[in-house]
Amino acid sequence: MCRFALTIDVLDDIVVATMSDTITTQLGPSVPDDPSSSIFNPIVGATTDHPTGFPAGTPVFQSLSADNTVLPAQANAALTCRTIGLAEHPGIAGQRVLTKENGPLTLTIAQWDEVTGGSGGLVRGEPYFVSDVREGGIQLGAPFSPNLVQQVGFATSATTLFIQIFPPQAGS
Repeated sequence: MCRFALTIDVLDDIVVATMSDTITTQLGPSVPDDPSSSIFNPIVGATTDHPTGFPAGTPVFQSLSADNTVLPAQANAALTCRTIGLAEHPGIAGQRVLTKENGPLTLTIAQWDEVTGGSGGLVRGEPYFVSDVREGGIQLGAPFSPNLVQQVGFATSATTLFIQIFPPQAGS
């Protein structure tokens, strides 16, 4: 007869099962409490502008060349302007990143400044779009033609973007 004690813990968003004989098995990432967050936690891919990762708040799209991999979105080509969500935490190449597809995303003013390239955080009540000039950036106001336009949400405060992703459209 074999007896094992099974302990289940959540450590850093990872569900870990530990048996008394010291076997530890990672069961995978825990499911986020927020239903508007991705539960598949895609792997972050490296790009020219972001060879090692990208900041929280980065708009991301699903890579067509690597399964379960997201890359920073940019509104300069149809391939890169298919935003599926914004990174809730910094993305590190080769690691998982939680993405948020809709609803409020609250970050610090400094974090939003890194993504917008501005200062002072977000502008309340204004829409934000995928940047056409900065890979992984968002900008106040729609990009000018001939680039694509994809709205990703609107600011409800200097630190919160209500994510509401629209399909990309041709610039005007």
